[in-house]
Amino acid sequence: MYESLLASSGSYIILFLLMAAVGILGVFPPSKIIYVVSGFLVSMGSLALTPVLLVGAFGHTIGNWVQYEIGRYKGYGFLEKILDKYPLFSIKEIKKVQVVFQKKGAWFFFVGKILDPIKLFISFCVGFSKMNRALFFILAFLGSLIWAGVFTLLGFYFGRSLEQFGYIGAVIVVLAGIFMLIFYKYMNSKEIEELLD
Repeated sequence: MYESLLASSGSYIILFLLMAAVGILGVFPPSKIIYVVSGFLVSMGSLALTPVLLVGAFGHTIGNWVQYEIGRYKGYGFLEKILDKYPLFSIKEIKKVQVVFQKKGAWFFFVGKILDPIKLFISFCVGFSKMNRALFFILAFLGSLIWAGVFTLLGFYFGRSLEQFGYIGAVIVVLAGIFMLIFYKYMNSKEIEELLD
């Protein structure tokens, strides 16, 4: 489905709209699949790499900005009501992200932008804290660009060579696994748990 959409004449507009939707909704449509398909189309010559990365990252940033503004003006209670109806995440995890963001600041937002599942709701938390908008846009765009680059290149190498795809995919999985292990170990550390009390 995504391949036919992205291979159409308005492919970059469609990519922008899909990624803006991802930035707002978080879980749908799946950004990894969209970027992998886009990368595959780049390898086939149907799309160009630079516009895919920039348009996708900008669309995702705009979607995150909507989350940020909702968090900024509606506050924590709004997200709590949504989670009561649609329990995608626990309230405790949201609070934990808020605590770590307040403790570590902007760099945590940047790192959180490229880590599942935190990336799905971290813009709300940053909005609660009323982070400077200009800094938010810069960090959100850079995080979105890295995310776009990783999965678009995976799709690109999949289109070029299954062997290359397997090698690069394995390296990314191992590095991401190590990074996430360190990160989530800190998120669940005694230091953070004590701050929640």
